[in-house]
Amino acid sequence: MNGRVIPVIVDFGLAEYTANTKYLYTRCGTPGYVAPEVLKIKSTDPVQTYSSACDIFSLGVIFHILYYLSNSVCSRSRSSRGRR
Repeated sequence: MNGRVIPVIVDFGLAEYTANTKYLYTRCGTPGYVAPEVLKIKSTDPVQTYSSACDIFSLGVIFHILYYLSNSVCSRSRSSRGRR
């Protein structure tokens, strides 16, 4: 939180600078927090894109964790990745 009590959540390790572009092409994000649209991106296909609206999915995961004091969303996604 900054001095004006505005929440600021950043993961500098997995971020992409967008300038003024509307769509993103890079597949990046923290497992368990990243939106399914981002996971569907294939690095070899430049036509597939996603927008910054995927950040709302990640924010929802964070709110879920804060509300329930549980990281169950991330735990499920990690276990399901191992089964593929």
